Order: sequence, then structure tokens, then C-alpha cells
Amino acid sequence: MSPTEVIYENYVEKIHKVLITAEEDSNRWLPIESLGIIKNLFIAMLTTRTALQELDKKKFVYYKTVFQRFMRITPVLALVILFNMSLAYALFNESSSTLLEFSVQKCQKYWWSTLLHLQVYTNPHKLCMHTTWYLSVDFQMTILVAPILVYLLWKYGQNVIILIIGLILMSSVYVYQKAIESNIIVKQNDFLDDFNGEFMTTFYYPTHVRGIVYLIGIILGYCLHMKNEICMPKSKIFQSSFVISVLIIIMGPTFISYIYDLLGENIALNALFFTSVRIIWGTATALIIFVCQIGNGGVINEILSKKFWIPFGKIGLSFYLAHPVLQYNIISFNNNEYNIESISMMTIYIAQDIFLALLVSVTFYLTVEEPFYLIGKLISEKFIVKEKFKEF
Repeated sequence: MSPTEVIYENYVEKIHKVLITAEEDSNRWLPIESLGIIKNLFIAMLTTRTALQELDKKKFVYYKTVFQRFMRITPVLALVILFNMSLAYALFNESSSTLLEFSVQKCQKYWWSTLLHLQVYTNPHKLCMHTTWYLSVDFQMTILVAPILVYLLWKYGQNVIILIIGLILMSSVYVYQKAIESNIIVKQNDFLDDFNGEFMTTFYYPTHVRGIVYLIGIILGYCLHMKNEICMPKSKIFQSSFVISVLIIIMGPTFISYIYDLLGENIALNALFFTSVRIIWGTATALIIFVCQIGNGGVINEILSKKFWIPFGKIGLSFYLAHPVLQYNIISFNNNEYNIESISMMTIYIAQDIFLALLVSVTFYLTVEEPFYLIGKLISEKFIVKEKFKEF
């Protein structure tokens, strides 16, 4: 998921309210969804591998994990909230009630649940900056679910994978049941149309729904740490799985319209697709990561391992948080001056968005995100890490 695609998808409908059909909107859903899947997988994988390494050395301290994760994402989140509210007040007057409600009023009331990463449950219908939902899921999975499962994997081994698969299936059954009750037809749903509606608060934001991919990431982290038989089947099966995974990632979004046509208006098939798409996409991505990590990814591994990507990876969080703030506030302020009928002008506007988002995100990363992360790491290493490891 490139920065250009992220900005474009948000740009077209959310800022300029271009007329988009439900089918076109649902086609946009999977590419945007892939961003969250990749993020969750990497966070879960890295958290799991780090925890297993510390457990092997009898140096794992739970409070250290919690504190470091909090310091990694919360200070920059607080800055972006403040930036968002300040920008809105500077650009809009009191008569722009709708714009101020989106940018300011919800954050004034629910800033605390946002910074404590509780908002997907405490106020899912009134999120302070809707794009921050994934940080709540990230934090809850990292400090509540991952430590328990990782410890069980370390203590009891690969049999715990069955438990994790069971949790994935339980979550999937819940999603399937809700999809059936809601009579969801994927092709006809405006997935990204109502950030505070029942669809988003039921199927998109909650941790017990989004945690599926995170659980796959925990299995991935364990397999990379152990590299045992259960994670590395016979070579032909392994290679075939890798090829299939690459094809799913590359061709999936391309043929999504044809898949929607096959689903038609069959409620059961649509519910099954909606339930399984994250599992299939997440598993395929995990297989690609695994193969690349063990050195068998070929040209794909060579491309993804280039140091060119490192700076973009570092500013990823700040970029993700900053770009919708800039889009909604600044572009809405100049909305009447924009001519979106011209492809060339649209390209110029998106290029401006990318430049501004990169400029702001680099500034936020250098001044807040990285310094606070290092401070958190220093404090945890100096004080929290002194607690002795306790095995249960």
C-alpha cells in the first residue's frame, strides 16, 4: 500500500464528495484494508519474536512491553490530535459546525479514550479522528492478548497454535453471524461511507473482529522464532503456497469486481466472503513474509529488503495519522477552488497532499515520535527492567 494510494482513496470521496457508486466504493475497500492487514501482521510478528527472545533469556518483563508500546504510539497521537484541532480552529469559523464537529468537538469530548486506546469500545460511534481506531486495536492486542498467547507458546510449544486457530474461528463465526443478520451484499455496501455507522462500529473497528490478522501475526512470529517442522512443510508444498500467496496479493484487488459478480445477492456467500477475506489475505501476506525472512523469497525479497524503504517505514505512523488531518481540514477549506474534473489537476492536488503529508510526518517523527520512543526505552531499561522474570 503506497502513500499515493492511501491519499488517493481518501481524497476522492471523503474530501470532495465525488459521486461514487456502492460497487466502486466496495472495490476501494480491499486495497485500503490491505494497509491495516500488513500493519497488524508486522506489529504482531515483531512483538512475538521479541517476547520469545526475552523469554528464552528469562528477561521478559510485561510492564516494559506495555510502557514501551504506549510511548511508541501515544505521544505522536496526542500531537496529531492537537494539530488537528488547532488547524480546524484556524481554518474554519464557528458557522462551520459540521467541519468543527468532525475535527474538534469529538476530540474535545473523547480525547481521553483515544489516548488510552479504548475508543473502539467506549465511543465507537463518535471517534476522535476515525483513522485512529487501529491504534486502539494495536495497543489492546499488544498488551492484553499477545503476552498471554506468546507466553503459552513459549511454555507449551506448537500445540498452542491450535488454541490461536480456535480464537480465529470464534471471531470469524461472530463476523459471519453478524453479516447474515445484517443481510450484507458486499457489492452494494458503501463500506467507507459512514465512519460512525453500525457497519463500521460492528465489522470494522472492534478488537475482537480486527484481532484475526494479529493472531495470524503471532503464529508467524512463533514460526520465524522456532523454524520447526510444523511451520516448514515439504519443499514442494511450501513453494506452491508461496506462489499462490503472491498471486493472491497481486491479483486479488484486480479481480475483485468479478468475485463480487460471482457472489451476486446470495447472503450466505457474501457473509462467507466478508468473513474469510481477512484470513485469506492475512495468511497469504504472512507466507510471503515468512518465505522472505528465511531467505527463499528470491527477487521479491531483494526488492522488499532494499534500504530505500527504511525511512518510509519509520515515518509510517506519523504519515498515517497526519495525512487525513491535512486532507480534511486544508482541502475542505479550499473546496470551492478545486476543479476535480481534470485528471491533470487531480494529479497535482494529490501530489500536493503527498508533499505536505511527508513534510509534516517527517517533522512529527523527528521531534516527537522517535525522541519519546527513545525516552520510553531508556526509562524502561533503567527502571522497569529491574523486575525479575517470573515463570508461572
